[in-house]
Amino acid sequence: MSTRVRIMVIISILFGALVLFPVVVVSPRWITVGCTVFYSIILASSWNFIMGYTGIFSFGHMASMLIGAYTTALLTMKAGVPPAVSFMAGGFAAAFANFLLGALCLRFRGFYLTLVTWAFAEMIIVVINNEYLVTGGSTGMLSRRIFWASSASYVPNYYLGLAIACAFLITLYCLTRSKVCIYLKAIRDDEAASEVMGVDTTKWKIFSFTFSGFWAGIGGGYYLNYIGLIDPTAGNLMELGIIMLMVIMGGIGTLAGPIVGAVFVVLATQLLFNFQSLSMIIFAVLMIVILRYFRGGIVGGMEKLIASIKKRPLL
Repeated sequence: MSTRVRIMVIISILFGALVLFPVVVVSPRWITVGCTVFYSIILASSWNFIMGYTGIFSFGHMASMLIGAYTTALLTMKAGVPPAVSFMAGGFAAAFANFLLGALCLRFRGFYLTLVTWAFAEMIIVVINNEYLVTGGSTGMLSRRIFWASSASYVPNYYLGLAIACAFLITLYCLTRSKVCIYLKAIRDDEAASEVMGVDTTKWKIFSFTFSGFWAGIGGGYYLNYIGLIDPTAGNLMELGIIMLMVIMGGIGTLAGPIVGAVFVVLATQLLFNFQSLSMIIFAVLMIVILRYFRGGIVGGMEKLIASIKKRPLL
């Protein structure tokens, strides 16, 4: 059996297990945890696309999530747009905001670009807090959901998250196997050399920002859909730090890394629920250990382990 066939078999088994999960586990709590995992995968993978593949350290990723969520809520509650339509509109609004940010600021490099993304994120949060008559300010904003809040709504929201996560990962897989990813990795490794070789670095950085912003906005709409409430704290630096933690622990610059990291962090958070004061300390220590000894994260460590086992003689 070839490696590709083995991978397809493993993916099929995992997908089947995810489909059957709400049937086997009927607890609303764990189905909601599943929704949180899907949301985290979307946010972590989209941030990994811009950082791991393009090499842009962005502090504005959670601002894109807020733009998507608030656009969805405003269109649904103020304009009477059906939730499913406003859901997609939130993704396009976040993509457009990132496109403008990229067009204006992506000629900056390194530390200066990071500062610009941080300023963008803070500006979005300040606007949301100050325009309380429209956004609800710090108290947040309620919204109608695609599936109404009831004991039976957990399962449809779970399958919606599964569908969105699968669609995103399939799209991401196709991109990482295309010439687009070659251009992005070239920019990540050496932007100056990429320009000398004829790569339009500004164009592809704008594309990276727009693409990741769209999916962050979709993730924000999904968060609003299964939580039913959005407020500015959902996009603060602490939340971004958790997303970064997922990517780094799983394996930055890999397709599977953010998925593994998201599952690990969300499940660990549930297990440490009674020790919330210590959870961030534990995660911080784990991040330091991984950055020091396992630069490739969990996925990179597993690849090295498998490679070392294959090299060992049978006797």
